[in-house]
Amino acid sequence: MLAMYLAVLDDRSSEEQFIDVYNTYKRLVYHTAYKIMGDSYLAEDVLQEVFLYVAKNFSKIHRENCHKLAAYLVSCSRSRAYD
Repeated sequence: MLAMYLAVLDDRSSEEQFIDVYNTYKRLVYHTAYKIMGDSYLAEDVLQEVFLYVAKNFSKIHRENCHKLAAYLVSCSRSRAYD
């Protein structure tokens, strides 16, 4: 799964940073979607959609402030779960 995200990164030098972000926040994104949808398969789909978007736009996403990044990922997860 992670290889798919790394393949679409807009900047190859950011692979380690992306892996760190993914490993840190994947549970948060998944659980946010699961709380809304109540289905593990749909929550997994949301997780994939969110991190695919993040990978495609990784150079534009500010990662310095972890609280803002977490809030951004929760917002993305909620948005996709409600769609």
